[in-house]
Amino acid sequence: MVDWAAGPESPQRIVLALLGRILTPIRLGDEHHAAPTAADAMSQMEILRSGLEETIRRITSTGKQLVVLMPQPELSFAPKDCVRRPLGNCVVPRAESEAYQAEIRQFLVSMAERYPIRVYDPYTLLCDSKLCHYQSDGRVDYYDKFHLSIHGSFRYARALLAWLDAGEQ
Repeated sequence: MVDWAAGPESPQRIVLALLGRILTPIRLGDEHHAAPTAADAMSQMEILRSGLEETIRRITSTGKQLVVLMPQPELSFAPKDCVRRPLGNCVVPRAESEAYQAEIRQFLVSMAERYPIRVYDPYTLLCDSKLCHYQSDGRVDYYDKFHLSIHGSFRYARALLAWLDAGEQ
């Protein structure tokens, strides 16, 4: 895939999205996956960093525009539970969510300082200054804890395209 993205047949703008949560030694909510040990997670994070930096280096060395999407906020609850029976805890504190993803977020910021890439942060769309929400305008933005719904995906796409058109960093 990287060979294709760096090659002459691919578009001049490449968008790279990643999740990164599987490599984090802590979990939000009641995950059913076994968390890796801290030692495993650190070695996995090093592998992720190394591979991402090499991917970024290869693509940017071709002169193509590379846009990297920061991971979106993850929920600590199932949105369907909040739709069925609205609960008072159907939000995630923004600071908690950002701390949960701090390592990958900081790494992407450091890559933007070293390489000519643009990094889009969806927190501005899905969170206010204090909380990350599972819905907007009375419609659900998340399908589950990690994935956006159709409505949320359209909101994300519109915001991303506007950001790209505005040329923001």
